[in-house]
Amino acid sequence: MTGIAFRGVRRGGLRGGAWPFEIRQMADVVFFFFERDHWVRRIFVDGRGHPEGFPVTWMGHSIGRYEQFDTLVVDTVLVNDITWIDGHPHSTEAKFLEQFRVKAGDKLEYTIRVDDPKAYTKPWEGKRAFERMPRGFEIMEHVICEEFLENGAQRNQQP
Repeated sequence: MTGIAFRGVRRGGLRGGAWPFEIRQMADVVFFFFERDHWVRRIFVDGRGHPEGFPVTWMGHSIGRYEQFDTLVVDTVLVNDITWIDGHPHSTEAKFLEQFRVKAGDKLEYTIRVDDPKAYTKPWEGKRAFERMPRGFEIMEHVICEEFLENGAQRNQQP
């Protein structure tokens, strides 16, 4: 998954909306760079746990591990309750278990399990697929201004 860009149709801080994102893997952390509003998500894969006293944020605190050679499993907590997951609200006490799995045909399969006893009577799950952007694609800056609107309109016309 190192340095590849995908486009998805997700909403909320964890997923980044219908904007392209890039995944960069390091030895101890995986970064998701989102085109939208310069969002960055950091997933620690060095074996640490969630720290005490970490503040509630848009992306929360994420720790992960690899299963097999093609799946990143991510445990996320402390996501603010302003975000919605697939149109569903959640509390700041929600726990998210995500899996990112590379599939054939340049697809990235995404599954999420939301466990939030304050908002739901039982955990629920969702699944999406992201498509890899063409080779050479680079995420752009997302800035609300006339230049962006002009560049965005041109970019959205591309297949």
